[in-house]
Amino acid sequence: MSRMVDLVKGMGEASASTLRRFPWMIACAAVGTGLAEGSVFTSINCSWDFIARPFLACILGMPLLFLLRILREQLGEPWLRRPVELVGVGLLFAYGFMLPPNPSHWAADTWIRFLLILAGLHFVAAVGPFFIRRSTQAFWQFNRRLFLRFFLATLYSGVLTAGLEIALFSISKLFDVRFENAYFALFILMAGIFHPLFFLAGVPENLADLEEDESYPAGLKAFTQFALAPLVLVYTVILYVYVGKILIAMSWPRGWVALPVLILSGVGILAALLLHPLRTAVNERWAGWYYRWFFRALAPLTILLLLSLRIRIAEYGVTEERYLGVVIGAWALVVSALFSFRQSAGIKWIPTSLAALCFLSAFGPWSAFAVSVRSQLARLDKALEKSGLWQNGHPAPAGVTISTAEYDNLESLIRYLIEHHGESALATRFADAPPMKSGKWANEYVSGKAEELLKWLRAERVYKSNNRTIEAHINRLYGLPIEGWKTAYPMRSVYSYTPYQFGKLKITLEEEQLRASIGQSKAEPLPIQSILEMAEKKSGEHFAEEMFIDWPAESPSFRIYFMEIYGMKTEKSVKVSRAEIIVLER
Repeated sequence: MSRMVDLVKGMGEASASTLRRFPWMIACAAVGTGLAEGSVFTSINCSWDFIARPFLACILGMPLLFLLRILREQLGEPWLRRPVELVGVGLLFAYGFMLPPNPSHWAADTWIRFLLILAGLHFVAAVGPFFIRRSTQAFWQFNRRLFLRFFLATLYSGVLTAGLEIALFSISKLFDVRFENAYFALFILMAGIFHPLFFLAGVPENLADLEEDESYPAGLKAFTQFALAPLVLVYTVILYVYVGKILIAMSWPRGWVALPVLILSGVGILAALLLHPLRTAVNERWAGWYYRWFFRALAPLTILLLLSLRIRIAEYGVTEERYLGVVIGAWALVVSALFSFRQSAGIKWIPTSLAALCFLSAFGPWSAFAVSVRSQLARLDKALEKSGLWQNGHPAPAGVTISTAEYDNLESLIRYLIEHHGESALATRFADAPPMKSGKWANEYVSGKAEELLKWLRAERVYKSNNRTIEAHINRLYGLPIEGWKTAYPMRSVYSYTPYQFGKLKITLEEEQLRASIGQSKAEPLPIQSILEMAEKKSGEHFAEEMFIDWPAESPSFRIYFMEIYGMKTEKSVKVSRAEIIVLER
């Protein structure tokens, strides 16, 4: 019993110490948690507009107020007696008021800018205390402790939350008690209060002591050696095989290659940072090998990333995602080049440069949002001019008929600008457009707004297609002749890659083409051209039993009746989507 009392007492003292050290940060977490808890027990549609701006400000407040407290401690007396965190609180209030009204209708740029600011503040919090104290060893040890403490806090919070929620579930089943939203409320409480309290309790207080600390946790080394390093190796092999494929096929890289290259860059550079103290250790040669060769392997892949993004930008213009991809790719190329030629380069500039890139990408005429708006407006202007909807430097109603492709392109450009940048992005082009001034506009969905603008421009689309739907059936009121055939298999619907078995005969629908094989032989396309021509002539009609083929042609063992067949005839081929068949075997 005394041990339990001591444990509770120790937990209370640790919590009190953390509260005294980080009062502003804990208060920020409490406010954010309270707002989130309030939304759980009210209608989320009603509460979100009320809590959104202060809630996002509280999230940003966590790294900002943490940074200010650590800086106060590094400045020492008399700064410790001055609550400089009030400056951070003022900035958070300013941010909340600067956010657009009507959070339910925020454009994507609001969220992307928020994430950039959040990431930038975390990077500054990682390196900020060491603008004063320049020790690289202390910098690494400080961030190593934060890294491990965060994952430990996440583990403890997850286990404790799961255990408490199972306890609530048990009570509800044993005592017939309904908890409604208590499960989600408990999760918010643990994530918003317990997690930051536990994390902050492990933040080092005396950074000077870290300058002499040369310890390296065995668990961190194992995590890097047996988790991160193999993951980096797998991605590197995959991407270099893809590079080989590009060189052999002499083709441009696909845009999707950006994601694995970005993952490789992030995981690989994180592993390199974690291995920084081991790179020169005599007993850890693998760390030195990784540090030496990873950056050399990364450089060509970042060039591949930039090439793939260049192709996408040339075709579809700049978007926020492509802008950030180019920025990160260029940054990773600089990092890989620097550490390839100078392995002793300092590591503090990595979070510093990332913080600078985050803030530069979030604000100013060079930001991701300003550049993408200019790019997409230029594409919209060009598309309007091509369609005859442009006069005297502005969009103008013209009453023209344009192709479906041109119409869809205009609609997608307008929708993108509204969804990602808000209606203000179109103000310079459609300031005089009556739809934007009508009361109906404010309540219209994005697709409806794009349609309204195109209606005002009097742009009509014309549907031009040589494609024709094929659909034909056998009249099921009549029987099928089976004379000379030994076995009749029940009707099956063939519509997927799954092989359908009829005795020794297997039929599949692969790449919109019916294929057949006997036994283990290779599947061959069924010669159904006559059936398709017949179906095209009599599309939608019920006709008799001439809809069959005998297969194989040289020595027919099977007769395949097409009770129904559906497909599409294009300019180059006929594509089958589904067939109902009955098979007879000789």
